[in-house]
Amino acid sequence: MIVWLVGLSGAGKTTVARELHRRWQDHDPATVLIDGDEVREIFQHDRGTEPYTLEGRRINAERITAMSAWLDKQNINAVVSILCIFPDILAANR
Repeated sequence: MIVWLVGLSGAGKTTVARELHRRWQDHDPATVLIDGDEVREIFQHDRGTEPYTLEGRRINAERITAMSAWLDKQNINAVVSILCIFPDILAANR
């Protein structure tokens, strides 16, 4: 199962995601936390785009979507914390 926490910058997504992850992991250790800022940092020099442009934000959201789907296929739960401004990506992850 994948749980998406989406909201504005500074809204508390990461704080809520960390607590949800901690509680969920107590019941099912096959649970991971995916934070949009951390994913951006890991891949910051990939593809040569600035991370906070529209293109950079879309690339990050697409990566997180792909990672989430990959984990779900392996029956690994994920709590995703992301600022996502793309309606098509939000709709695809419902």
